[in-house]
Amino acid sequence: MVVLCGAAGNKFLFCNEGKLDEAWWPDFTKKLFPLIEDVAGGSKRLRMLAPQFPKPEGLRKYIGRMDVIARRHFDYEWDNKDQVDALPLSRRYTLYVACQLFMSIEDTKKIERLTEPLHHFLSGLFSVPIDLPGTQFNRGIKASKSLRKEIRAVIKQRKHDLAENEGLVIQDILSHLMAATDEEGQLLSEPKLFNMIVTLFLTSHDSVSATITVVVKFLAKIPSVYELVYKSK
Repeated sequence: MVVLCGAAGNKFLFCNEGKLDEAWWPDFTKKLFPLIEDVAGGSKRLRMLAPQFPKPEGLRKYIGRMDVIARRHFDYEWDNKDQVDALPLSRRYTLYVACQLFMSIEDTKKIERLTEPLHHFLSGLFSVPIDLPGTQFNRGIKASKSLRKEIRAVIKQRKHDLAENEGLVIQDILSHLMAATDEEGQLLSEPKLFNMIVTLFLTSHDSVSATITVVVKFLAKIPSVYELVYKSK
């Protein structure tokens, strides 16, 4: 076993993906995510199918929307609180941003229906694979089914909306993926669309929320830096 850490280690892994190293998931994870073997190549496929999204210039037009979500989130969840639990709140904020950028979901009730299943699903992926009632793995399997149901409903509704209104233009990742074609020139099937969207949630949810939490922690610990950041806004 080799453990790589630090900036140089991360650069080595990501620069040599598909050359010297490959992402790998244990077989038991297929109980939660049947197409999990496609996750390793998900980011590469996304860059091919919707090349403008992973780039800064493609994301620039969404900054305004993200800023609105952030301000609303701070107003409702952080302001006038003596103490806050940063990680759960960061996950909540990240999910709201992801739902809007990936699938244009603004209905808070729909987003809330994704919150708990996504949490149990991600926890199940990294749990001891014991499929018994009450275990984290078992909750993850149930959450996976619920997550598939919710996301497939969004995909089905989007197909219906586009069919009913040919001039409808929705600038989110789901719409771009629905219009994209695979290597054989075929539109992506519903399972592949679901796989791509879930891959995006997998690769963005925990990593982004953890980064936000660490930033908040150090801003709280170093008031001088916090003041400079506050003044710079």
